[in-house]
Amino acid sequence: MSDFILKNYSLLTRVIEAIPVIVGFMFFNKYKSTRVIYFIYFSLFVLLGEIIARYPGYLNTETFKWLKSLVSGTVFQRNYWWYTIFWVIGSSVFYAFYFHNSIKVKLFRDLIKWITTSFVIVSIFYLSFYWDNLRNSSSYFINVYSLINLLVIIVLFFLDILTSSVHIKLYKQIDFHIAFILLIWWLIITPLMFFNDYFNALDEQYTNLQWFIRFFANVFMYIGFTLVLIFGKPEKSINE
Repeated sequence: MSDFILKNYSLLTRVIEAIPVIVGFMFFNKYKSTRVIYFIYFSLFVLLGEIIARYPGYLNTETFKWLKSLVSGTVFQRNYWWYTIFWVIGSSVFYAFYFHNSIKVKLFRDLIKWITTSFVIVSIFYLSFYWDNLRNSSSYFINVYSLINLLVIIVLFFLDILTSSVHIKLYKQIDFHIAFILLIWWLIITPLMFFNDYFNALDEQYTNLQWFIRFFANVFMYIGFTLVLIFGKPEKSINE
C-alpha cells in the first residue's frame, strides 16, 4: 500500500483534487444562487493549477526539450514560483474574498480587507527583491505570512458566528465546515516547510514520511470538502 502511494503520488493527488470539482458541478444547481458557487469554481482553479504545476516534469519530454533549455538556470526551471503565486498568495486572496462575503460584522469585513491587501502588497515587494530565492525553495516569509493571514480570517469568521444575532447550528453551516477543514490542513502542512531545513534527499524514511503526511492531509481536505458539498445546505443567496 505504501509503495503504491509513493509511486503514484501525483496521479492519486490529482484524482483526489478532482473529486470535489466533479461533485461540485454535480450539485451545481443546489448552490448556483449562493456564494458556495465561488468555492466550486475555485476548486476547479486549484485542480487546473496543480496540473500546470507539473510542468517541470513535462520539460524532460522530447516535445518540450526546447523549452527546458530556455528556462534552465532560472526560477522557472522549478515550480516554487508558481506555487507561491498561485497557491500561497492566490488561495489567501480567494478565502479572504469568500469569508468576507460570509461575515456580517462590518468591522470584521474591514479587517479582512486591510490585512489581505497588506499581505498582497508586502508579498509583491518581497518577491520583487527576493525573486531569485524561489529558484531552489519556497518562501518561508510568504508561507508564514499567508498562514497568519488565513488564521486571522478564520478567527474573525468564527467570532462573527458567535456574535451573530441569527443562531445557526454549526453542523448546518457549510462555511464553518470549510473553514475548519482548511484550518486543520494548513496547520498540518505548514510545519513541513520548516523541517525542509533538515531534509536530506538520502534520508528515505524522512522523505517517505513527508509525502505520506502531505498525501493524507490532502485526502482529509478534499474528501472533507466533497462531503460538505454533498450534505451541506446553502444558507444565503448571493443577491441577499
